[in-house]
Amino acid sequence: MSRLGRTEITKPKSGRHTGTVIFLHGSGGTGQFSKEWVEMLRENASFPHLKIMYPTAPMRPYTPLNGELSNVWFNRLQISPDCSEQLDTLNPMGEELKELIKEEVKSGIPLNRIVVGGFSMGGAMAMHLAFRFVPEVAGVFALSSFLNDNSATYKELKEKKQSKLPALFYAHGDRDDLVDLAWGKKTFELLQELGVKGEFHVINHTFHELKKKEIDMLFDWITNELVTHNSINVRFGGVIEYHDDNNDSSWEPHDSQILKLRVSFGHQQQSRFSFNYREPCLYGFGKFGTDKEDLDLKESQDVSALSGV
Repeated sequence: MSRLGRTEITKPKSGRHTGTVIFLHGSGGTGQFSKEWVEMLRENASFPHLKIMYPTAPMRPYTPLNGELSNVWFNRLQISPDCSEQLDTLNPMGEELKELIKEEVKSGIPLNRIVVGGFSMGGAMAMHLAFRFVPEVAGVFALSSFLNDNSATYKELKEKKQSKLPALFYAHGDRDDLVDLAWGKKTFELLQELGVKGEFHVINHTFHELKKKEIDMLFDWITNELVTHNSINVRFGGVIEYHDDNNDSSWEPHDSQILKLRVSFGHQQQSRFSFNYREPCLYGFGKFGTDKEDLDLKESQDVSALSGV
């Protein structure tokens, strides 16, 4: 039975769920608080085809609060980079969150369409999760976050030397008074030395907090990580409306004109896309590879039948 608390959900705007973002809160927070914080900073805090999950850590005694109960992903003896990790609390939570990811996979979401991350302690937990427990995920983000100097994540990356690792988005406030900017930079640089590819952003005039600029940058990064691009030729008449993870666009070509559409695909050619043929109404949903394909759309024809889905 899961020990996680309540998980808040932001559903995809389109109603079609093709990928998942898991956002872990900081120490003492909740999924609800993180969701409200993100939505306060960003007016459009959702994606067309991605679900955002904001789980809540279980209550446990937390040493920096003199053993008081708090919603934390793991215990630690003090907030310091040279403090040893408490793996007896961290590892079981890694397995717990791994099960959460497995449930997404069971629902039809491939691992390469899942991004994990979080704020402060949530970012630290996410880095353990992505680089130790589920390295097949598409990416990981860490906001005002850290790994301890002797982190099990560093050790595992050194030992396993995996050829492909999740991409990393790291953002940190220049005035962070809880997790010093130097600590965040050191974490990022050590991960880079161990083969992790990513980007590090200093957020100016920012303490230990989230800012609109970094949330906007994060949403752009997630969108870019979960889509690659290719073209297909679609033959049709009338008006076609194409939806991807970035935006919605419409064209009004002449009858039987071949129009080359820019289409988004996920890593390893597993992503899906959809479009609506308005006159007459047609809805299509399918998987495609990276090679160019020609689809001849006829009136009331289901595109999923053409794609074998």
